[in-house]
Amino acid sequence: MNDKSLGKPRPLWQVILLSVVTGMLYYGWYKWIIQEELRRYNGYGWSGTLCLAPFAEGVTRGM
Repeated sequence: MNDKSLGKPRPLWQVILLSVVTGMLYYGWYKWIIQEELRRYNGYGWSGTLCLAPFAEGVTRGM
């Protein structure tokens, strides 16, 4: 059996930062896909891209 570790542990701040970034990317994708599906189903409403504009603006401006 090998006593070497499989990888180098990341610092806590990096784990938190990467988790937040990953969560924001997932939320953006989820919101976009759901809005596109609703628009196709109903035939009207905001597109996924238009729905993401306020979200992206809030994230870039710091809410």
